[in-house]
Amino acid sequence: MTRTSTIAAAAVVAALLVGGCASDAPMTTANVSLGQQLIDLKDAHDKGALSDKEYKNARERIIDNAR
Repeated sequence: MTRTSTIAAAAVVAALLVGGCASDAPMTTANVSLGQQLIDLKDAHDKGALSDKEYKNARERIIDNAR
């Protein structure tokens, strides 16, 4: 994985983890496809950045938000 994809994966994970926090400020996100988000998330999991539980929860959130 390239440095750019690693950074993108970290950004996706951070956005998912922070996304549940209450805030009045609007949340902006990069225009990343659903498929790319899932690929980046899987890469982060495969590299040990996320536990199995964190990966499963984040994956479910990404898919639920796409509906």
